[in-house]
Amino acid sequence: MKILFVTGTITGFEISPIIKSQGESLRKIGVQVDFLVIKDKLLRNILKTINNINYKIKTEKYQIVHAHYNVYGWLSSFQNRAKLVVSFMGSDLLGNDKKYFLNVNTIINKRIFRKADYIICKTKQMKSLIPVDKVSVIPNGIDFSKFVPLDMIESREILKLDINKKIILFPANINRREKNFNLAKKSFTLIKNKDIELLCMCKNSAIEHNMVKYFLNASNVVLVTSIYEGSSNIIKEAMACNTPIVTTDVGDSREMLGNINGCYISDFNPENIAKAILNALNFNGKTNAREFIIENLSSDIIAKKIKAIYEHIIN
Repeated sequence: MKILFVTGTITGFEISPIIKSQGESLRKIGVQVDFLVIKDKLLRNILKTINNINYKIKTEKYQIVHAHYNVYGWLSSFQNRAKLVVSFMGSDLLGNDKKYFLNVNTIINKRIFRKADYIICKTKQMKSLIPVDKVSVIPNGIDFSKFVPLDMIESREILKLDINKKIILFPANINRREKNFNLAKKSFTLIKNKDIELLCMCKNSAIEHNMVKYFLNASNVVLVTSIYEGSSNIIKEAMACNTPIVTTDVGDSREMLGNINGCYISDFNPENIAKAILNALNFNGKTNAREFIIENLSSDIIAKKIKAIYEHIIN
């Protein structure tokens, strides 16, 4: 089985670590996966990019093109040599705050709904927005050998963080509007305790993905204040590390966290988020969230589900 992943670059990475990890997990179960990464300059020259995709498929004889994010699904839809699978990742289906992008997404997505042989999305909420039957909900998998509970002090020493303070981790890029850093900052200022620190994992650039586990384990609480999410990978990674979590009610966070002690879901009121943070800090320890997801969200289980879709549309 020969698959071409089509995707683009993201800030700080040649390719999204999530998508790269998915490709690697498929390779482990015998699927040949190659990557075609669309650069920003190529994206501006749409015709050239479409020709590049077609040439790659023709010369390498791929059976399936699996595009991640709607724009790359749209670009990949202008070929008829290979089957097309499109993974919607979150914002490409849930929308953008700017009307221009909402309109463009609508046009792009209508073509994908019509042309794709199969669609993968991350949550039931996303599935409800897709008006076709050829769709499955498959969240991104987690590498449980990488994201594991580690000693907090040792993790802080690796990152050169204060071992005496309580640390609230904001794990997203502060410049991405949908991650809603302003709400995190407002909530934190209400706590007014000099022994508690708000740590931003990604201020102006991305960090190496293999360092994320240390940030998660070095923190007392992981704080997610997003306006919208697909299926938040950082929440699942924090769960795999048994770190307490406070999150807004976005994506599948309520489904994932359920009634796990030490994890709290809030509305968008800064006072309520501040109270949830204090509750999580008072929890003062590790959660047992890992055992709730390890049986269903390991990267090898997710890879087998995706492989089954490939086999289905080929046959």
